[in-house]
Amino acid sequence: RSSKDDDDETRDDDDAKDSKQLVDPSTNKRYAAVADQAYEDNRLKEYPSLKDATFDPVLSDERNVVFHDKKDGSTWWGIRGTDFSSPKDWATDMAIVGEHVGEARFNTLTKLFSIPPSLEKALPFAKKMILSSRDERFANTEAKYQQIRKKYKKGIINIGAHSLGGAVAQHLLK
Repeated sequence: RSSKDDDDETRDDDDAKDSKQLVDPSTNKRYAAVADQAYEDNRLKEYPSLKDATFDPVLSDERNVVFHDKKDGSTWWGIRGTDFSSPKDWATDMAIVGEHVGEARFNTLTKLFSIPPSLEKALPFAKKMILSSRDERFANTEAKYQQIRKKYKKGIINIGAHSLGGAVAQHLLK
């Protein structure tokens, strides 16, 4: 074992201590709870970390859940990830992955998977459909943000999400 390993271990321990001091565990639990609540079938569960926040049925829908905490003025927004029964969500996932893969790699993949020339003509149309699903999801999230901000003019809006919901939240933050 080298001294470098010891230094790395010490640094990791120090980082862990700093992280514990910076992040309140109850806040982490609230993020996790609101992300879980974004899935409609989980909305019947009770989460102690959300007990001080009021569910907003007007701003909540099949992809979003919104809670407001009157005590501190914060709003908690959960954004649902991929609904595997939704072709639009699959398309949105593909578009996001495609952004990271890039055009050249996409072309290589189509050759690798031996897409017949008759289907290659359909690729631009398929790409357009995939991108339109992503753009629609992003636009809907931006509109939801505007609705939340209009209703809750002050206070921090906290977003809890995972998977596709996290990607959509990152887009919103850009």
